[in-house]
Amino acid sequence: MMEGKEKRVLSYNEIQRLADKVVHISRTFDPSTRLPIVVVDSTQFPPPQSDVYSQLVGQVLERLPKTNYVVVFFACGAPNKPSWSWVAKTYSMLDRPTKKRIKKLYVVHESWWVRAVTEMLRGVVSSKFKRKIVHVSSLSQLAQHIDITLIDIKPAVYTHNNKVERQITIPRHSTPVFGVNINYYDDSFELPQLWYDVFSYLGVTAPNTKSIFNNLEYEHEVELVYILKEAYDRGHLVDLDDYGPQVTASLLKLYLYKLPSAIIPIDKISLPLQDSIDYTLHIWDNLPLLSRHLLPDVLSLLTSIVAHASRTMQSPTTLAMSLVKCLTGVSATNKEASAIATRYCRNLIEFWPNICQKRDNYDSENPFASPTHSRNTSVELNIKKRPFAHKASSASMSSSYGSLPFYAISKNNSTPELRTEQSLIDLNDTEQDLDPFTTSSRTSSSSSSASSVIRPTKTSMGPPPVPAKSKAAVAAASASILRPSQKPNINDGPSPTETKPPPSSPPKPKFGPRSKSVAPTRRGKMVAELAKLYEEKGHSAQILVQLDRSKSSKT
Repeated sequence: MMEGKEKRVLSYNEIQRLADKVVHISRTFDPSTRLPIVVVDSTQFPPPQSDVYSQLVGQVLERLPKTNYVVVFFACGAPNKPSWSWVAKTYSMLDRPTKKRIKKLYVVHESWWVRAVTEMLRGVVSSKFKRKIVHVSSLSQLAQHIDITLIDIKPAVYTHNNKVERQITIPRHSTPVFGVNINYYDDSFELPQLWYDVFSYLGVTAPNTKSIFNNLEYEHEVELVYILKEAYDRGHLVDLDDYGPQVTASLLKLYLYKLPSAIIPIDKISLPLQDSIDYTLHIWDNLPLLSRHLLPDVLSLLTSIVAHASRTMQSPTTLAMSLVKCLTGVSATNKEASAIATRYCRNLIEFWPNICQKRDNYDSENPFASPTHSRNTSVELNIKKRPFAHKASSASMSSSYGSLPFYAISKNNSTPELRTEQSLIDLNDTEQDLDPFTTSSRTSSSSSSASSVIRPTKTSMGPPPVPAKSKAAVAAASASILRPSQKPNINDGPSPTETKPPPSSPPKPKFGPRSKSVAPTRRGKMVAELAKLYEEKGHSAQILVQLDRSKSSKT
């Protein structure tokens, strides 16, 4: 590929990996023809200046089925588009049987570039082939023809679709994953597929990711989190490798935050606080059954992250500060409750390996009693696994950190000393909160501003009660969960219980004479681009003429 002004020749394996991204056979079929669906993704095209297109075509053709099939072509959202001359050459390389095997072509998010190519090839493409083309403007419209939940749609396609429609709708009903109760029957919990996917992926990637679980820095990362959320709510096929560990970690924080009940209810933390294993274990024993079912997965992951602090730059304190709002629902504006919750979360992370060793004689009612508690044992013994409908992540659950005992993780000889931990919460700070995944710096005790509501429960012991707030105040205060905190006004966003609206479509360009204020340099560039475009069209026309002559000579 191009690197500056030098061209790098891709190896055979690199060409193969690129071809796998451009074209792949989906897991579904076209209902009208009962034929398999081949997905061609233009967002994976290499830069047009590179010399890999000629090599890429051969690899793509090898991946096409030898029987009849249907093509779904995602046309927009691609930063790179091949030249017209390359398209003409590629079409000439397709033999007649290959063209006949395409029984239908869905063109999704059609652009001017696709229409221009179609017009350019109208003298070569037969009228029969034109009747096979179906133009769809959005993913919702495509869902009216095929089951899109079984198609691996890349983030760039979703991002472009957000400019076309506000929400993807599919004909069949799907049970949402976020904000719903976890079913309990036959002495086990039915966890969503998201839970398995996230921990399988983060178990491998999180210990090697710097500042994992910190708040996101960019708006487009927040958009990807909500793209993932909506995909899981639809039951869509998901490949977390396309989104990365930071976005996946934020997705987990959002899922925990939206659970109907807090995993660690603040009223379960009795006072006075003690930084001891026995006190931490005593509070653990009083947590709800669901909490004691979910927390081992979370804590084993956090323990692994702390054990690799030289790479993750995380300690029990920084992780507790990042996750306290998601785990307890406590707002940093309530400084006393926030300090209590953060301190207990820190102790829970720090003492977790020791707590696991002390829990050998747990009573039979606790479903997590095992000599070497790991994420795998808790999942395998107590959870009825659902079949994996989603695409497998980069590593299976059996190879994750959970297969190791906690004392092996905590005594890793390669782990350096953790950096000096800071104080939990400065009660003299301004009223700020630790949002589930918005921008913040973990060098201070609290960062981005927001507020939330402590979920009320009844108990004789606990921290002072929180003053009641109106529904409007709660909705406005929780808005910062949806966007990075560098936004000047965080109260403009929607409530955490609402779906984040995708960005509105850009205004339509106004046609007409160009303004006189256009700079001469800009006009010069436009003239040069037009000249280059005409040159390409002329070259393409020569290729088409040769195709016509060869076609007429054969007839």
